[in-house]
Amino acid sequence: MRIKIINLLSILYFSLANAQWQPLYSIANEDLNDVQCLTEDIVYAAGNAGTLVKTVNGGSSWSVINTGITENLVKIYFVDENKGYALTRVPFTSVQTLLKTTDAGVSWSVINNNPQLIDFAVISDEMLYLTAGGILYQSTDSGVSFTAVNNAEGLVKIEFIDPQIGYACGNGQLKKTNDGGLSWSSVFLSTSLRSFSFYSESIGYVYTDDGLYKTQNGGLSFEYLFSFTPKMYALYASSPEVVWGSPQICPLNFSECYAFCGQSGSGNFEWQHDMPEIQAYDFIHPNLGYAVGYMGIVFKNTTGLLQTNSVEKNEVIVAHNPATDQITIDATQLGSDVEVQITDSLGKSILSETFKTQQPVELSTSLWSSGVYFIQLTSAIKSKTYKMIIR
Repeated sequence: MRIKIINLLSILYFSLANAQWQPLYSIANEDLNDVQCLTEDIVYAAGNAGTLVKTVNGGSSWSVINTGITENLVKIYFVDENKGYALTRVPFTSVQTLLKTTDAGVSWSVINNNPQLIDFAVISDEMLYLTAGGILYQSTDSGVSFTAVNNAEGLVKIEFIDPQIGYACGNGQLKKTNDGGLSWSSVFLSTSLRSFSFYSESIGYVYTDDGLYKTQNGGLSFEYLFSFTPKMYALYASSPEVVWGSPQICPLNFSECYAFCGQSGSGNFEWQHDMPEIQAYDFIHPNLGYAVGYMGIVFKNTTGLLQTNSVEKNEVIVAHNPATDQITIDATQLGSDVEVQITDSLGKSILSETFKTQQPVELSTSLWSSGVYFIQLTSAIKSKTYKMIIR
């Protein structure tokens, strides 16, 4: 199954305008909502109006599969080249149906049309789960029949790491099962829980309106990483250290869309307004993956990163991290005034001021309490957030 991921010190990039993401394919007028790497070369992408495309040569060429489906394909999972599952949605409604194909997507049959169907997860060739009306259902015969497993949890989105271990969100909680869904325990509480993703049983991420959290012990404890705008409605882990995200609601309201990449090691966050609207990611291994989104865009990544760690043009340098008495902000390469906003780990404003960038800015931290701070720098061309530790 696909394992879907940023370490405590993380670097975030909000742009695909970089050589690591190569544009491959475009389908006029149709959004792509999901992508799956079956192998390094075989990739499926699905979208609105029953759109399903496939490559068998790593994206060099693509074929359109005539599915005969008129509804939007919002999620797909192929067990092999021929056998797969798809979740469809009637446009501008919440009505969804679970379909199955055994001929590589040419024909599809309905296996579940519960009016409250929300999500599904494929565990093996024979086993899959779905959620409908807050109830978890299990099939052990490739979707021929489903049996209610648990009806008291209000489950919505689900992810299973293996047949026994899974995570789900519902009723403002992130929950975990160790027995195939027979029982669930709450591991994270938040009334604004937006999305979650686990790379493994131990390593996972939760996004709320307050920001991003990470667990490295299977949900026993979570550490707050940072907050940022815009809000992320989907997360995807391509490795234990790298997490990608996107706000999946943008095509519904035509607002600006963003994506981010997190990489361990530097504590910096960066975003840009000019990136394509990405809906989904999938990596076959940490250094090879695909992204799809608005108006049929498809991108391929062969490094596992959004951009390199080297200092480039328009880069901002924050010196002395961790700091004790002073930090230095060098934004001279930006060539414009920069607004500096500093908050502590609880979101309390410490400083909000605009500086000229002709010379580096030195700020005294001698009166700051020890702990974690976030420094957001905003100029006319970009915004960047740094995670700063004061000793």
